[in-house]
Amino acid sequence: MSSSSSSEDEEFSVISLLDSLGTLPARKKPKLVVPAPKPAVDSLPSSTSDTSEFDLQLPAIFQHDAMRNEQLHRMEKDLQRQIRDEETKTRNDYLQLMATKTQLVQELNDNGSLNTKIHTLERDQLLIEKLIKDSQQKSAWDDPNRHFYFFSTVHTIDLTCDFHFKINRAFFQELSKGKKSKLYHQLTGNLPQFVNYVLNNVTHFDELDQVNRFLEGQIKDILLPGVLHNSLKDHLKAIGANLDYLSPRKDKNGIPLKLSQFNNHTRLSLSKAAIVLNYHLSLKPGWSHYDQILEAFMLILCDFNANKHEFNHLILFIASVFPGIVFTFSKSIFTDSFAKHDFYFRFNLVMKYCVKPYTYGQGAPKTKNHEYELCFNILRLLNICFGSRRDDILEIVSHLSVWFLAPDESHLPLDSLSMDPSTVSLPTLFVKIKGNDIVAGFEKQNFDIINEFYWDCYRIELLRYVLLKPPKNNYKHGEINSKRYEAIRNSNVKRLATLTAQFNEIRNHFHAIIRDITFIDTKNIYDREEVAKRATNAYHTVNYMHNKFEKDLRMISKDVFYS
Repeated sequence: MSSSSSSEDEEFSVISLLDSLGTLPARKKPKLVVPAPKPAVDSLPSSTSDTSEFDLQLPAIFQHDAMRNEQLHRMEKDLQRQIRDEETKTRNDYLQLMATKTQLVQELNDNGSLNTKIHTLERDQLLIEKLIKDSQQKSAWDDPNRHFYFFSTVHTIDLTCDFHFKINRAFFQELSKGKKSKLYHQLTGNLPQFVNYVLNNVTHFDELDQVNRFLEGQIKDILLPGVLHNSLKDHLKAIGANLDYLSPRKDKNGIPLKLSQFNNHTRLSLSKAAIVLNYHLSLKPGWSHYDQILEAFMLILCDFNANKHEFNHLILFIASVFPGIVFTFSKSIFTDSFAKHDFYFRFNLVMKYCVKPYTYGQGAPKTKNHEYELCFNILRLLNICFGSRRDDILEIVSHLSVWFLAPDESHLPLDSLSMDPSTVSLPTLFVKIKGNDIVAGFEKQNFDIINEFYWDCYRIELLRYVLLKPPKNNYKHGEINSKRYEAIRNSNVKRLATLTAQFNEIRNHFHAIIRDITFIDTKNIYDREEVAKRATNAYHTVNYMHNKFEKDLRMISKDVFYS
């Protein structure tokens, strides 16, 4: 029994265990997670949708990469374009630089040296780079480093000559006697050959001066028109003058302003030029011939080498030739009395025609700064030359100056050597445009106003040569008594008081221009340094004349000799 009971107990326990296991929850298998369906926009379009079944939209991740790739592609194209632009600009700048260097070499070689002084890009690289650097710092329209040159180097003069006189020191001593000389009539009949011989062979300055004095005497005799063996241009070309600048002018732009001109004998050129012009003045020239003589005279006065290196000899040249120009016009061309007004008109007409400067290799300039400067220099030299020499020529020079100062007032009755302030108001002449309008004109690059300003500055400089002379020709009034002294004193006091007041007004005008320019940005004004320099020079000139007239007024007012 025991064995049977134990087997039953084991069987019961197994059944009980199985029953207990049957009550446990069944173990679940893992299920595959299926994503939920996307919204309708991501699903395939229905048959009722308006969009095409091929209009598929890429996932957002792919859209982001596409936009980024497109942006990078655009950036690459922009960089390639900038690189091409930079390469094009660099290439153009290089070509422009080489063209500028080539032009500078060409200009430097056009120096009148007859190919004896040649410049090249390789040998003169430092000089050319310096010129380019200077050109970048200068004004865009004005270049103070360029000047006009009329004469160039002459190695030999080969004019046709058949002169049989023996030329020695005794010959020139005899020639200095003028009409009393035994050679006078012999040379008068053989004058063309004599002039050619002198130009070919004579280089001693004293001998050239004696020949020139002889020809000055010939002008006063006014020889009848004769057959010219050589024209004026032939003679001028022989002594080194550039005929391209004489009418009819080959260079239609005018007279060029160049960097340099080689001339190793400027003084000799001036001495022989005086002989040439005086010789042609003695031949009773016609209108066209006379205008060429006057034109050549003015261009010689504009030659930079003559002004800079041979100023004293240039003054002697003027003293020799200009009286002959005036005398020939008065006695040779007109049969009636000397018409001074016609001479002034002719002189200014020729000066305006021949003095037309432009920068070498460029067209006509936008400003007339250099034109006014050369015209002013011609009149300045005439005033310096005859300021203390001859009253008759000085009076003509003063009138020529007045024509430049007041071309619209050329009818002014000038009874003395100076302008009469009671006849014309100086502020009316020089303060036509207000200071703030002038500054605005420079800011806007109004070249009408800019040229007016330059003209005013040069006229101010010339005015001192007209006004700083004796107020009246007191010695011409005959017998001077106490009443006459009182009248002269009152006249001079009134004149000086008027001048002092007028110059004070002009001085304030230029002071206002300098003040306004100071507060303007350099980038906003045309050539600020040049404008400031011109205005400052004009101010100092006006201030000097104002102080001088004020002191003269005090001296005359308190002078016991007038009482």
